[in-house]
Amino acid sequence: MIAKYSFIFVISLVFNAGCNKSAPTTSLSDEPKDSSNVIPFNFDGCLIPTAVGNYWIYTDSAQTTFDTIKIIGKDSSDNFLWWKLNKKSFAMGYFSDEFAVRNDSIFIRDQAEFGKFIRISLILPRDYIDTYGYFEGGDAGVVVHVTVYNNSITTPAGIFQQHACYKQNLGLEHDYDSLEIVPNVGVVCRVSEWTEFYAAGAEHQTFSRYLKSYHFENP
Repeated sequence: MIAKYSFIFVISLVFNAGCNKSAPTTSLSDEPKDSSNVIPFNFDGCLIPTAVGNYWIYTDSAQTTFDTIKIIGKDSSDNFLWWKLNKKSFAMGYFSDEFAVRNDSIFIRDQAEFGKFIRISLILPRDYIDTYGYFEGGDAGVVVHVTVYNNSITTPAGIFQQHACYKQNLGLEHDYDSLEIVPNVGVVCRVSEWTEFYAAGAEHQTFSRYLKSYHFENP
């Protein structure tokens, strides 16, 4: 699917002008969090809560397929603290199977012809307009637009009042990859639409995953 595409990464962040940056923040209590106790959007928070034992369960639109992604360990190397996931997944593909958090950014170790290298994968929105760029695979990338929405987003895990949408075009006009993140919760939705070409023509494909439930251990 997405792996079939090669990209050149220059990333721009575009924010909804109606975004309320003065919204009150909520600090985490000492109690573990799960989807029965939704954490409000918080610009001063993190893109994903990190603690060994945290997990997220994703499902398709029909809620017939379920996928559990869990932080199973951590280790320090290359001057980063790497959080290990139990596997790679579509829903949390931007985090690969290990990720590091530094200065409100998510880093992963990417593979290129000359070996592995560390690159930024995602950043937490910090202002109305922000830009950053990086290369994927050493010489390929894509343009990613990040928009902060004030309207709510509904998933099987519940209703979240604000979210950041990371969207990239995959080549054709209607081919895109969209990732919805609620800071202090993580990925709540990912949708990818692309065109498959065959000898007899072309067919539009869609693949999606939605947050069903989650659980956070004490940091």
